[in-house]
Amino acid sequence: PICARKLGGPKRPGMSTAMWASVARRGQPALPSMTAAPRRRPALAACAAGPRQRRRGLSSEAAAASAGLGAAQAARAAAPAFWRAHALRLEEDAEGGGATFRAPCRDPHARLFAEAFLSPAARKAVAAAEGAEERSLAFSTRAAFLDRFVLDAVGKRIRQVVLLGSGTDTRPFRLDVPPQLTFTEVDALAVLEAKAAAAEAAGLHTRCAVRRVAVDVAAGEVADQLREALAPVVSSARRAGILFLLDEALEAWPASAQAEVLAAVAALAPEGSTIVGPAPTTDAAAALAEGGFGKMNIVNHLQLRKIFGAAVPEGTAMLVAMSGPQESPGPRPVGDRGGDGGEGTGGGGGGGSRARELNF
Repeated sequence: PICARKLGGPKRPGMSTAMWASVARRGQPALPSMTAAPRRRPALAACAAGPRQRRRGLSSEAAAASAGLGAAQAARAAAPAFWRAHALRLEEDAEGGGATFRAPCRDPHARLFAEAFLSPAARKAVAAAEGAEERSLAFSTRAAFLDRFVLDAVGKRIRQVVLLGSGTDTRPFRLDVPPQLTFTEVDALAVLEAKAAAAEAAGLHTRCAVRRVAVDVAAGEVADQLREALAPVVSSARRAGILFLLDEALEAWPASAQAEVLAAVAALAPEGSTIVGPAPTTDAAAALAEGGFGKMNIVNHLQLRKIFGAAVPEGTAMLVAMSGPQESPGPRPVGDRGGDGGEGTGGGGGGGSRARELNF
């Protein structure tokens, strides 16, 4: 390269050294100018949810709105992020006033997505509704419970996490996970695009791979779509299994959609998989057992209080189902306390509850 700059140009292929030096001494370049226009960087490949669009200069709210998200979809998808952000705000207010309030989930991005999906008037109306403090604690507890299972899965070398009804989930942005982990977000196309637009406008970057699958699991009648869309995830999971996380706003789904999704996931999940999420409103024990998930527990609000040291509202409960042979009869529906309603034995559960306390 140094000789080329001194003599006027690089050596032409097939030209002898003497000829090249002679041409260069006469002041004629050995080759035409090698300066060319810079190549354009190839466009990024489209994700499963649809083509990415650059939204530079737009706020997160405008970017999410440009994705065409409907009001009902926005309310369902934004609810977990809104209540996580509200719990943190209540904790800050309590500290300033000398009171005690602790949010189990520390999500620094919850407010961003809540503001991107909901208008100021909608956020104000929801926050002023009766029972806002209890709902914020319930959602924050659910999120913290799911966080622990993701981190536990990483320790067990599970590399596939599927979010069924991902909504405004922020775990790929905030959890300390290895780059080998893959989150598969399953939700309606408009929800996925709105979330991606808001994250891009805010300059957020995921800590691991994220794959987006456009299936509106909350709408029901999606069993065949789920089997087809999640086939690559199942094949890559190998023997480690898959961690399936249910939407923190599962209660907003129709009961039929909850039962159908649980049955579909149980049927396609490989051995070693785990399903975690809010306890469904229907009895899912039969569908899960038929799919090979014989180890099923319902963690009630008393057990959650012991785990997180927070005043978890009564009725808050989490489902934990693990693939394997059934060890005991299925749990009673959530809220069936049995007996005299005391705490009973077995880790602080309800008197008639067969749920077992989980140690992390």
